[in-house]
This record gives sequence, structure tokens and C-alpha cells, in this order.
Amino acid sequence: MRCGEQILLSYARCNGKQKRSVEMTYSSPTPFLNVTPLGVRQKITPLTTTSTPGVFANVLQKSIHEKEAPHYGKTILRGGELRHTLMAQAENNPSEASFLAKQYAHNSLNGEGVDLSDYPVIRYCATGDIVTPESSAYFQKTERWMHRERTALYEEEYLKGTPAAKILEKILNFNDALPEAFRDMANW
Repeated sequence: MRCGEQILLSYARCNGKQKRSVEMTYSSPTPFLNVTPLGVRQKITPLTTTSTPGVFANVLQKSIHEKEAPHYGKTILRGGELRHTLMAQAENNPSEASFLAKQYAHNSLNGEGVDLSDYPVIRYCATGDIVTPESSAYFQKTERWMHRERTALYEEEYLKGTPAAKILEKILNFNDALPEAFRDMANW
């Protein structure tokens, strides 16, 4: 039985037969609801009877230590790391190759890969560097150039009749040849 849970059993006579009904009620030490994909759940949190500066200091120190732990670029795969998987898909299925080539020609590297976990400080996912107006301006300038060049590459190869898997490979090579600073900002 959970904390604060009560079960009430009651017996009643209905049409000469004895019926048993069960009623369950829950009480939570906190009034806050925990809304999950499975529905609303009562959030049960332990209440402390005393609060000491030492307890607060321990919690604060743990929080600071967790924020200082480097986690940038470890949880999200970078675009270049998906090359083997993408090429395997493209070589096994021509229609998938055509779809991937078109999508990567027009829709890859379409924005800065940022980490908002330490908001209001915004960092790049791959490096942990802080996003500045200058770095964003560099990214946007390079992105505009890159989109023009990569779209031209796709259209040229498509008109030549190059197989879609080869077009995808050329687009991935193009992305890999972009300046490292730009690839880091785009998490590629």
C-alpha cells in the first residue's frame, strides 16, 4: 500500500443480497499532479520535518557537480556518424536511395545544433561552445552558400542520370568537406 492510501470496505444489502464494495482513495503529501503520457498521476514526494543548511548545501553541491560534468556531443549522434547506415539503406533500396538523396540535398544541416539544457546559456551540442551573435552570423552565411552549392550538385548529378545511391554519397562527401567549425555548429 502506498503512502496515504486508504481502502474502505463497505457491505450493503441490495435486493436481499449482501454486496461488498471497495473504495480506494489516495492522498498525496503534495498538491501537485504529475501528468504523464499514461494520464494524471499523484506525485508523492517525501516531506522532510527539518531543513538544515547542511542538507541544502549537499543538494546544491550535487546540482553544481552535475552541471559541470561535460555531456556535450555524447547523447546525440552527429550527422557524419550515420554515413554507414545511410549508405547501406541506399544500396539495398533504390527508392529509399532516391528519397535520401533528395532529402539530404535539400534538408540536411538546416540549423544550428544547440543545447538548451543550461538555458539561458545556449551552447552548441557537439562542442559545448556558447552560441554568440558572431557564430550564428557565420553559420547563416555558410549555410546559405552551402545550400546553393549542394542543390546545384544534386541537380547536376540528377540530370546526368547518376544513380541515387551515388548522388547520396556525393552529398555526404560534400557535407563532410564543409569547414569543421560549421560542421560542429550543425552537429555534423
